[in-house]
Amino acid sequence: ATALCQEDVRKSIFVCQAPLLGLLYDIHHMNQPNSAGLKLNGRLTFNDYDILGASFDLEGTLVNLEPLNFAAHVAAAKKVGVTIDPDNFDETRRISAHFFGGPNKAIAAELVAAGGGGMAADELLAYDREQFDLLLQAFDTIDTRPGAIELLTALERNGTPMTLVSVTEPRHATLMLERSGLRRFFPQERTILLHDVTHPKPHPEGYLLAAKRMGIDALHHLVAEDSPSGVRAGVAAGAHVIAIPVDARTEIVDHLRELGAHLVINDWGELGKDVIAAHEGAARWPTEGDLSYQPFHDGRGNRL
Repeated sequence: ATALCQEDVRKSIFVCQAPLLGLLYDIHHMNQPNSAGLKLNGRLTFNDYDILGASFDLEGTLVNLEPLNFAAHVAAAKKVGVTIDPDNFDETRRISAHFFGGPNKAIAAELVAAGGGGMAADELLAYDREQFDLLLQAFDTIDTRPGAIELLTALERNGTPMTLVSVTEPRHATLMLERSGLRRFFPQERTILLHDVTHPKPHPEGYLLAAKRMGIDALHHLVAEDSPSGVRAGVAAGAHVIAIPVDARTEIVDHLRELGAHLVINDWGELGKDVIAAHEGAARWPTEGDLSYQPFHDGRGNRL
């Protein structure tokens, strides 16, 4: 984790910016359906349902800070004598069911249990967040995932209400929104964070609250998530769920689909073209070699 704070990493870009593909053109040209049934032409539809509001997770979905979170969790695990390898998806989930997607409080409790209970969960949580703070402060700007700004701009032009629903701590969320340029899309009244709900993800409360604030029901609600807990929350809220994992290995894509994601994509710029998997009618499952995104690397090819 300490290595991430070195000066040569300070300006690293976690996701490579890619040319905009498929759906994300000027709003007047968004009139062609794609293979997943998403259309945007003056009105947004998903599989023939009118979408009257869209909700987005923050970490992972719009900004890729998952490597920082993972590094903090790995450091916390080491603190209690537990070895975690995030590349080993199944083993990591066995140790900590919430490792991918949080909430962080649950991760801390699971790591303490895995380490034999020698430390209070709240104490380990504080240590975990201290590690994350050190890493986060090293970056003056935070990159959004490819195509995210273009998509949000198109939805804004289209008049589609948008809400942010995240389990990120408020001070971290504020920093991420301001340093990424995302704040203009999500004013305070359209931002739902950990302190706004009694039950965090995977409970659907956050997305139910978002739908209520936008004045829509589940049949007209589109949710974008990157993690298993987030997908479960969106599905439980009855929304149409698009999953966009930062780590798109086959086992993770399969797991998100099993949880009920209606569409799984690799990045926002690929929404209309390179669909990884859909809830219905996928022609084939991808292999790791099919994917352009290499998990847990910075933008210069260095392993984190």
